[in-house]
Amino acid sequence: MESEAERRAAPRVAYTGITIAKTEVKEFVCVAGNLSESGMLLYPWHALNTEVGTPMQLIFTLPMVEERVEVDAVLLRHDLNTSRFAWGVQFSSISPEHQQILNDYIRSTLN
Repeated sequence: MESEAERRAAPRVAYTGITIAKTEVKEFVCVAGNLSESGMLLYPWHALNTEVGTPMQLIFTLPMVEERVEVDAVLLRHDLNTSRFAWGVQFSSISPEHQQILNDYIRSTLN
């Protein structure tokens, strides 16, 4: 049976930065748990019931990068993960410049 990690198209790296997640009606402060070229694991500070499929804009910064990264994303899953509420989000739209910043950070972390 294929594991979740084997199904992922993009490798994930540890990342614990603060991320702002904005939906149409609310803004959430989250701590990231990991990051890939296609998504993030987020831990919202408040366990709020947000529907799977909710579109959101994510805003975060990466170590050693001055520019903040902004991406559009969709909530794929939410669950209680090791006693913390967690969201799995998939990026749905990202500018080429921000994609390059993200790719460079992930490559530097993997090496």
